Amino acid sequence: VGLYILIVWIAFVIWIVRDISNRTSSILLQTFSILVVVLLTPIFGLPIYLLIQPRSTLFERYYQELELAEAEY
Repeated sequence: VGLYILIVWIAFVIWIVRDISNRTSSILLQTFSILVVVLLTPIFGLPIYLLIQPRSTLFERYYQELELAEAEY
């Protein structure tokens, strides 16, 4: 059971590292998000992360800006 919990915890940390790096380029926010999950465990850290994460990814924001620029022309 302990090994399973450790594997799930590591999987959450890996997922959050990948997700937050796709959502922001701010090293401070990336570090804070990872530490929240590592220190508070996935049970408490994951809901907190989901509340503080940026809503859209960097790619989504880029394409939204392109659409807005095209709409102006």
